[in-house]
Order: sequence, then structure tokens, then C-alpha cells
Amino acid sequence: MVAPADVPTCGICGQPMEGRHAHQGLDGVASETGRRIEYTVVGVRGATANFQAAANPSKVYRTDAADLAMQLEIDAADLVGQRFSCWVTPAQYGVFRSDFRRVER
Repeated sequence: MVAPADVPTCGICGQPMEGRHAHQGLDGVASETGRRIEYTVVGVRGATANFQAAANPSKVYRTDAADLAMQLEIDAADLVGQRFSCWVTPAQYGVFRSDFRRVER
């Protein structure tokens, strides 16, 4: 199924986000929370990649550099300066990030 460009897609299944679209969690509650956020990789230190949200660059997030490079389908040496977006879903002890997409410069 192909969604029109102006309809956001689900970060879990890729289907269009419409009125009744939801995924059911382990607790049986349907989850419609989450949003797509754009980030920029600002540095790599050892095996850790540091990135900031484009809308709020005051906070630095960290993740495994090799894992992020694999998600973005690029070489780990090319991470610095790379822009990407992902679907961010709040969880009990933090957030889940999924559906990573590179953003063209």
C-alpha cells in the first residue's frame, strides 16, 4: 500500500497513520503515541555516536555508532554531520527509536 506524500506513515509497520491505526503492546493497550524526529550526528567518540535533535540542539543523545551506521546503511566513518529521522515512541523507562531514514542535505 502506498500512502500519499502528505500522510505520515507508521514507524513500526510503514502503513499510513489514519484514524484507527494503532499497534497493540504486550499489555493489550493500543499505542498511537510517538512522532518522527529529525537528528544530526555531531560527533563520534570511540564506539559511541553523539546526536542532537534539529528542533532542540541543547541536548546530546548517545548511541552505538556501528548500530546507527547500520540502521542508516552508511559507513561508520561517514556518521559525523549525517542528518536522519526516526520514529520515537515513549516507553516506561525512556524511548524506542525505530524506522531510521537518512535526510538529504
